[in-house]
Amino acid sequence: MKNEYIIAAVNFIESNLKENITLHEVAGYIGFSENYFHSYFKKQTNLEIKNYIRKRKISNALKDLVLSEKRIIDVCYDYSFNSPEVFTRAVKRYHSITASEIQKKKNFVFFEKYSDKSKIKNKTFMTFINPGYVVFSQGFGYNPEDTAWKNIFDGCIKNNPGKDLRIFGYNSPSPLLSGEPYGYEFIILSEQKLKYSGKTKIKYFPGGFYTCVSTDFQSLVDGWSYFNSWNIYNSFKYGDITWLEEHFPEKNTTKNFLKIYYPLKKYN
Repeated sequence: MKNEYIIAAVNFIESNLKENITLHEVAGYIGFSENYFHSYFKKQTNLEIKNYIRKRKISNALKDLVLSEKRIIDVCYDYSFNSPEVFTRAVKRYHSITASEIQKKKNFVFFEKYSDKSKIKNKTFMTFINPGYVVFSQGFGYNPEDTAWKNIFDGCIKNNPGKDLRIFGYNSPSPLLSGEPYGYEFIILSEQKLKYSGKTKIKYFPGGFYTCVSTDFQSLVDGWSYFNSWNIYNSFKYGDITWLEEHFPEKNTTKNFLKIYYPLKKYN
């Protein structure tokens, strides 16, 4: 059996996620026996097809829960769970916390639609970054990241030893105003009050919903290239907020690990 049959089955499942879809229906659509198709699907995807359908239902229900104003009871019946209690048990089985906790925290692991070209094994992390005031620095020129990093390191990071800092970077929204071709900004999020000086300042950061992956790709470019089609393939819309790169610099080294955050659009 060619892999095109797996993709056809996956597309059929996507079109019927809100129904009580069964292995019998999927195998019948492809034109194979239940036992044969069950075995081949597991061989190709490392998942039993019933488990795959269940994970896709739960992930899309939770996506609706955190990106819209729907209630748990709404998404429960939208995706053909028999009751809110059944839905809650199913969510807790896969995520170890309840649907109401996920709705409150606004983050969970999203199980993606299967793709034989996926580089991140069908999982991303959906999360909400709270709005608030942040310390920020800017850099412009042909290596703006270096300038912005020096500014944020000297003006804030060194002034706040031992504090829990989250460091994010993104392209400056207005580099041309500086007369330079490129710009980059760093912001620091912290629940603690921060000391800052030099070329660092304070501004309001709007926060928002994101999907996030660690950059275990060969290069950062590969990661962002993946996201160019990710939102369409997984039925998301690009958000109205900026993308982010979260930096995890190792102490006393020049190494800098990243997570990349792709903004998601809320809907009604």
